[in-house]
Amino acid sequence: MTILVLAIALGVVVGVAAGGDLTNLSTYRVRAWPLILAAVLLEMTAGGLPAGWRWVAAVAAATAAAAWCGANTETAAAPAGPELIGVGAALNTAVMAANRGMPVSLPALSHAGLPATLDVTRGHLYKHVPMTGHTALAFLGDAIPVAPFTAVISLGDVIMLVGVAVVVARAVRGADHGALPLVAVGA
Repeated sequence: MTILVLAIALGVVVGVAAGGDLTNLSTYRVRAWPLILAAVLLEMTAGGLPAGWRWVAAVAAATAAAAWCGANTETAAAPAGPELIGVGAALNTAVMAANRGMPVSLPALSHAGLPATLDVTRGHLYKHVPMTGHTALAFLGDAIPVAPFTAVISLGDVIMLVGVAVVVARAVRGADHGALPLVAVGA
């Protein structure tokens, strides 16, 4: 969650630095908002479901988020952002559906500052399963340690976070300002 807040904050900073204003957020048009609301509600309630149904709710939430992204791909204020979020959600959906939950690398837990013996199926980690040698699509699981936040994330999460930052930056920048300027490294 902290990482998501940082992606949003980065989007705000980039949007303002590119000439935008926070008041532009009030004019950002969001299509198919019930889909994203459904995704959030499914995520929030999945932990209370019986263990065998939690992964189903998680996959349904990711699918709803991907559908929302599809509905918002033509929004002038944020081209590219929803597509990135959708790709990330689709990658997470694929690995969760193939494994009946999001596989978590136990060594990555250790690198992130968490005990490698952590039961990834309990608490707020309800939709997770341990990554094993039999895990399908293991490279898409939660295998990227983010030690400063004591977290382990997936490639799909990284892509979604970039998409969130792009959506926020472009929304802050405003629809009439066009694309965000690219900054050349070393220029």
